[in-house]
Amino acid sequence: MRIWSLETAIVVLSVSLAILPVAGQTKWRFPVIIEALKDVQAKPLETGGQLRGALYVSGGKSFRINKGQRFLMVKVYSEGECRIQFENKQYDVSSCPWMEGFADHQEDVFKLVAPRAGRKLP
Repeated sequence: MRIWSLETAIVVLSVSLAILPVAGQTKWRFPVIIEALKDVQAKPLETGGQLRGALYVSGGKSFRINKGQRFLMVKVYSEGECRIQFENKQYDVSSCPWMEGFADHQEDVFKLVAPRAGRKLP
């Protein structure tokens, strides 16, 4: 039988807690289908503030997602960033407001069509 020191036990417990999922964290089942409820302009990432109802993408040119069109969220990054696919092209988006952690989910602009794991559609 191995006897651990108090310091070792604290380190093991800390590491174990760090790798557990965060309470309330959403588990996504990819791809997630999202519908634009309004016309959405996707713009290259800028250093200034971000406007509501727009997506800011890294690299590439501006494009428009028209009201009623759908796109896919195919990956989630840290800090509210994600990767989307629209018209067979993928874009990294700096702020994905439909994800948890945002005060304004912009539900008047974006609608989750496919459910998250364990959730039913409204």
